[in-house]
Amino acid sequence: GAESVTVAASTSGADLWQQNLADFSGKGPTGDGRMMPHIVTPGADIWSAKAGGNCLSTNNAIQDMGGTSMAAPVCAGGVALARQYIREGFYPSGAKAVSSGWSPSGALLRAMILNSGQALSGIMDASGSGGSPFQPLQKSLPNNQQGYGALTLTKILRFTPAVSG
Repeated sequence: GAESVTVAASTSGADLWQQNLADFSGKGPTGDGRMMPHIVTPGADIWSAKAGGNCLSTNNAIQDMGGTSMAAPVCAGGVALARQYIREGFYPSGAKAVSSGWSPSGALLRAMILNSGQALSGIMDASGSGGSPFQPLQKSLPNNQQGYGALTLTKILRFTPAVSG
């Protein structure tokens, strides 16, 4: 729908900064010609809660996981932070002003997330297309490899005074 976001997963390369498109991520276009995915978030080497794990022991409570099922919650967390930013009145000044807060629509949050995109600098596994197994990603956004790029909250959430990191 108009308020949905399709998420692809990135994976680490030699630099460990999740700049490559994961081989398990879907790419577009869709069967009816629409561009997919919309945005990319980390989806490989994610430490997650382990089903049936023992919270009293780090050996049994978490596990290393990967997949778009790991990337989607990263995106959902970004959307939640963008929503909180507006609801708590940080928009438009960047300083908290509770009286300025309001409830953003899903369409606005989607637009913010897509506008936060930044092109990945790595490669993708294209071995299924009969060519070279690894090819550079298209840099012009949006595209059917990485959509609008990697979710980058610092492009849409500004704070006064500025925060680093």
